[in-house]
Amino acid sequence: MAIHMFESIREPRVFAIHSEWADEAAFELHAQLPHTLRFLQAAEKLLTHPVKGWRLQEIGESAAANAGA
Repeated sequence: MAIHMFESIREPRVFAIHSEWADEAAFELHAQLPHTLRFLQAAEKLLTHPVKGWRLQEIGESAAANAGA
């Protein structure tokens, strides 16, 4: 697992958290843990923008190399 946090250069009040998981099951487990749910509830109360979540997959050479591993 890896987690990276970003702040938009052009929109300083826009942030992103990018996390990488070993597989879908690991992500699903983490998404249901009490501390994750508490974080999302707190974020929704504190932030002026809605919390959005996107499930993404990598494309390109790196993704093809990882698929064969």
